[in-house]
Amino acid sequence: MTAKDFEYSWRRICDPDFASEALQAITDYVVGATEYFEGTGEYDDIKATAIDDYTFEVVLKNATPFFPQLVANDVYLPIKKEAVEAAGEGWEKKPESAISNGAFYLEEYQVGSHLLLKKNPYYYAADEVKLPGIKAVFITDDNTAYQAYQAGEIDVMDHLPAEQVPQIVAEDPYVIVSADTGAQFLNFNVDKAPFDNVHVRKAVAKAIDRKQITEQVLKDGSIPASNFIAPTCQKTDGTHFRELEADGYPAEEYGIDPRQAKVEDAQAELAEAGYPNGEGFPEVEITYANTEKNKRLCEAIQQMLETNLNIKVKLRAEESSVFNSTKSKGDYEMAPGGWTNNPYDASGLIKLFYSQNGNNTCQWRWREYKGAPHDTTLNPGNKAFDEAFDKAMASLGKERDEAWEEANKALMDDMPITALYYPSFVALINEDQVENVELTLGNSFMFSHAEIVE
Repeated sequence: MTAKDFEYSWRRICDPDFASEALQAITDYVVGATEYFEGTGEYDDIKATAIDDYTFEVVLKNATPFFPQLVANDVYLPIKKEAVEAAGEGWEKKPESAISNGAFYLEEYQVGSHLLLKKNPYYYAADEVKLPGIKAVFITDDNTAYQAYQAGEIDVMDHLPAEQVPQIVAEDPYVIVSADTGAQFLNFNVDKAPFDNVHVRKAVAKAIDRKQITEQVLKDGSIPASNFIAPTCQKTDGTHFRELEADGYPAEEYGIDPRQAKVEDAQAELAEAGYPNGEGFPEVEITYANTEKNKRLCEAIQQMLETNLNIKVKLRAEESSVFNSTKSKGDYEMAPGGWTNNPYDASGLIKLFYSQNGNNTCQWRWREYKGAPHDTTLNPGNKAFDEAFDKAMASLGKERDEAWEEANKALMDDMPITALYYPSFVALINEDQVENVELTLGNSFMFSHAEIVE
């Protein structure tokens, strides 16, 4: 590995033909990246440059005090040009082309089943790596996964069956519970009727009982949300944007009460949209990734909307990769979404709704985006958000913090999404079988020092 590998990897993300969903990881920060993607600049003008084999220089558009935290994210890792371009699409699932300089390398990838990782003898600290390899299994049903954990077939997991979380937290000595760093929300496809009407979106948002979702459906320590910028998001001085109240919940904001549904307000919004008591409202659909947790969440929302708004809601489950494509293409009406914010800067979370972001799956754009050529219906409400976002990214201190609140207000006023809850992170590491598994600040597992308990 040389600095050239970083140069190739970072610049590749900006390739308009590649249209990476992680584009903003580079274009938000690196000089010349946006211009290259939009066709007004040259590849060589992207200021992520290998000066020599051991020196990689990055020129930032704005002061970015959290840059060291930022580049710890996986999108900034290097990939090997020769292997990627020789293998073509799907290179990352092929052992011969998924080249790694980490503690482990890919030995086998069975889609929908498992992947096998093997200790990398060329790793710089290979002598410290105790595990000969790792098997990561893909199990969509959380109950099945937990049964495998109980049987000693799985040592580490972080998708627990929601209905068993309270008992697991109370009884398992190896459970880990910590605050996650992002938000979970419900996307509205703002380009499709009836969700092209802001009053419909606000009616749905106010009809949801978030306390019931967290306390009766999830039961995992998640906190009901009344706003999008999460309590874990930090201001420039290190304090938080949202302080929790005495009961551990956030304050009511923008007409969203985290402790209950506001049924009368929701019904008034629906009437304002032209559907008094739900009359004439078409049957609508929530699409979700097929996991037990998502199923329970969407069933709860379905019941709330039918009870509180007198509207019919059907559900559609899809395999995760299909669901992600469905959202990106805008082939849905409502769909749950979520984002983990690492680093804790507000930009890491709120960037999702920038017009030039591939993860803006609610299709909320006031100008066209090359990475989403299908999205030609423009939404004027997004312009104020973009302007505040740009101002925040170019500012420091109090001015920056205030601009994030401006962006958040534009989001909440037009409501292309509604925040549901701030998630907790709950995981199990069976220390009877494996020890020294590390957890990063972003709640990812690291196994470079792990070893089997003899």
